[in-house]
Amino acid sequence: LLTARATSAAPAGTTCIVAHTPGGDDHSHVVSAFNQCQSGGTVVFSAGTTYEVLTPIRAAGLSNVKIVVDGTVRFPYNNAKWPKKTPYWAIQGADVFMSGSGAVTADGQQWWDNQPNGGPPVVLFGVHNGGMKGVKFHDARAAHVAIKKSSSFKVSGVTMHSVSNKISKPTKNTDGIDISSSTDIKIHDTSITNDDDAIAMEGGASNIDIRRVRCGGTCHGISIGSLGPPGKQSGAAASVKDVVVEDASFEGCTTAIHIKSWSTPVEGFAKNITYNNLSFKDV
Repeated sequence: LLTARATSAAPAGTTCIVAHTPGGDDHSHVVSAFNQCQSGGTVVFSAGTTYEVLTPIRAAGLSNVKIVVDGTVRFPYNNAKWPKKTPYWAIQGADVFMSGSGAVTADGQQWWDNQPNGGPPVVLFGVHNGGMKGVKFHDARAAHVAIKKSSSFKVSGVTMHSVSNKISKPTKNTDGIDISSSTDIKIHDTSITNDDDAIAMEGGASNIDIRRVRCGGTCHGISIGSLGPPGKQSGAAASVKDVVVEDASFEGCTTAIHIKSWSTPVEGFAKNITYNNLSFKDV
């Protein structure tokens, strides 16, 4: 696991263009860019370039950083040589914004064909005050994005698409966006096509605003839970509150809105949940 650290940091306002080695592993180039631009800089994945990353990235301690994804960041199957629980790309810090016209992909079909047991999220955000706009995700091994221990974070204009092309090899746990232990999260104007939860709000999620989200595929819709898994503390950590879901659409999904809970002694709640102006087709 490689971690971005504050060594050889460049002055604030610096732009760090991620280098690329054709046919090689670009993980060291990615980490180097975050090292240099982790305070007040801009990290750029260039348009027209496909970056192959074979090692999980942890970009931690970021402050006032822009991440521009105009190229493609690909996490190859690599003969399943990935940790079972470590996110492919963990982004942590304050005032961190990701945007761009590019894509993030993780060779989902090969995972579904050979290792049909889910896995870690492709991108994990642990960010205070930040967001993600315009980026595309496809062929995620499991969950596309997890937002955990975050606050004041907005997702907008994002597209996610992970659907198996083989009926006999379905996807597994390809959630679009999972939110937990976070507050003041907005998800607007986003399209999610998958075979699991489009959005799942888990324990500790509060003040969640979801608007104009399109859910497709055989997705499980916009979910609360599952609440109260074994080992969780009762109370806020097992609860979801203050949620608004408005102007969302569901097409072809197996479910649209629901609340899920574990059958455990853990006590929690779901309260102050508002749904308004939802549309359904073939649900």
